[in-house]
Amino acid sequence: LMRVAWNMSERHHVFEMLRHRSAESLVLLITLGLTVFVDLVVAVEVGVICALVLFAKRMADTIDVREQTERYVTRDGQVVFSVEGPLFFGAIEMFEHVLHHIHDEPDVFIFNFHRCPVIDVTAVEEVRRVVRELKAADRRVVFAHLSAPVRQTLTHYGVLDSVDTFETTQEAIDAS
Repeated sequence: LMRVAWNMSERHHVFEMLRHRSAESLVLLITLGLTVFVDLVVAVEVGVICALVLFAKRMADTIDVREQTERYVTRDGQVVFSVEGPLFFGAIEMFEHVLHHIHDEPDVFIFNFHRCPVIDVTAVEEVRRVVRELKAADRRVVFAHLSAPVRQTLTHYGVLDSVDTFETTQEAIDAS
C-alpha cells in the first residue's frame, strides 16, 4: 500500500512545491505529516482549514479602501473613496482610515464600490458603523457603482435606507 501511495504521489511536484518555501508548502507539509503520522481524515480536515485560512488572508490582503478624490472633478467639501476587492470579515479594519477624515473639511463622503464584487455580513456591520459615525458628525454619505450582489446585501441589512446611491461616481459628485 505504501509503495502504491509513493508511486501515486507525484513526488516531483511535491519536491518542487517544497523547494519554494511558501505558505502552500507549509500546508502541504502539515497535510502530509498528518496523513502519515495521524490519519487521512484528520489530515484532509486540517489541510482544508489551513488552506481556507491562507485563502482568507490573501483575499484580505487584496482589499483596499483609499482616497481617490484627485481622479475626479469634485467640489470643495467632497471626498471620494474607492473600495476595491471583496469585503468580508478579513477587511474590517480597512474602513478605519476613513474615519480619520471626519474632523477634516469634507462634508460629503462618496464611496465608489466599482471594484467590490461582494460583501458579507461582518463587512456590512463595519460599513454601517462608518455610515453611523459619519452621519453623527453631520456628514453626507453617498455610495456609487454598487454591483447587484453588494446592493442586494446592503439593502437586505438596511444600510441603504440612510445612504444616497448613484450609478456612477460622477453622478454622485454632481448630485452632492
